[in-house]
Amino acid sequence: QLSARGPPVLAATQEPPAHADLVVMAGQLAAELRQFGIAAACAERSILSPLLPTRVRAQLVREAIRIGRLDVPSELGAAESSVYTKRMVATCIESLRLLEEAVLSAQRCDDAALLTETAVAVHQVALPLLHPEFSKLVHRPLALAAAALEAVDSPLSELRAQLHAELARCELRSQYLHKARAQLAKCLALDVADEAAQQRLYCLVRPL
Repeated sequence: QLSARGPPVLAATQEPPAHADLVVMAGQLAAELRQFGIAAACAERSILSPLLPTRVRAQLVREAIRIGRLDVPSELGAAESSVYTKRMVATCIESLRLLEEAVLSAQRCDDAALLTETAVAVHQVALPLLHPEFSKLVHRPLALAAAALEAVDSPLSELRAQLHAELARCELRSQYLHKARAQLAKCLALDVADEAAQQRLYCLVRPL
């Protein structure tokens, strides 16, 4: 787990960058643009920051790189993100494990935006694993993400509803009916105003 006390004391040549926030923002943008070399360099510099929020965001950049590289076509032509290979599944599982730590660290920062970023990252990485055989692996990170968004009363109603619906599915698969009802109640209590979003949510909860 990311330490709240900051990294160990560094030699003078290894001091954290003075503008770590700008560096990590550059890393986030580079990761979105699939410039993974630049993104990785930014993340490695930012992870040395004495500020916990910056270190959490640096970890988010690292995971964006890890997952983004699955989109790069392999020698066989297909990107691994679209094919269920052992490497793809193992990569997503490892990324979820590290994102769990990021969520827990973000909870100590009193930063609603950071909590939202970590929760969104968890959901995006978990999407390929939303199948019955992976329920036990995704349950904890999804629960942490849902709790994080609930704690800051996030306006991302559709995402919150989707998380609660998926958690209800996980509980049903484990035969925890009371927990499934509780998650479904939270899902239905959220005000999802957009009609298209309502339709997507209806398709998700209807089998429940």
